[in-house]
Amino acid sequence: MSGSSDETLKQVTEAQRIQDIEREHALRSHERMKSLEDLGVNSSHDYGLAALRALLLVNGGAAVAMLGFASTLDAFSTPVSITEIALATTKFGYGLVFTILSLGFAYLTSYVQTMHASSFKHIWEWPYLESTSRTKSLFIVTIALTIISVVAAVVALIFFWLGLASISSAFGAQ
Repeated sequence: MSGSSDETLKQVTEAQRIQDIEREHALRSHERMKSLEDLGVNSSHDYGLAALRALLLVNGGAAVAMLGFASTLDAFSTPVSITEIALATTKFGYGLVFTILSLGFAYLTSYVQTMHASSFKHIWEWPYLESTSRTKSLFIVTIALTIISVVAAVVALIFFWLGLASISSAFGAQ
């Protein structure tokens, strides 16, 4: 009888040891996933904000420069189209608006990414993470917000180039 209970105790102990190892693997997997999420979110956030700040400075600086330039138009001996200067300033202003929209959507993207990452259920068996009912919909919203933010940034850049083209045509006006 004692041999049978010793054998049962060994099996229970072995099963507990295996369960503890599985728990350690799960914890490491959860930590690895969290650190990858943090790294990805932080680096994409930093690079995206740097690009958007550059767009903000370029469009804002160009708009301010155009306003300063317009105040000195009478000093030029060559004809300059005031309409084109005003149009260029407006285009730079639109570039600013789209850059600010892009920044707003970038913020929303980061917020929804955080919600997406926290929507996974942590479990103790492999694969250690399980999607919930919210996971897929939050992923789709993250993708949509990212696309909107990038499109707004591209539109802001296009308005910058259109503003430059207006400046060029302003000096070509007769």
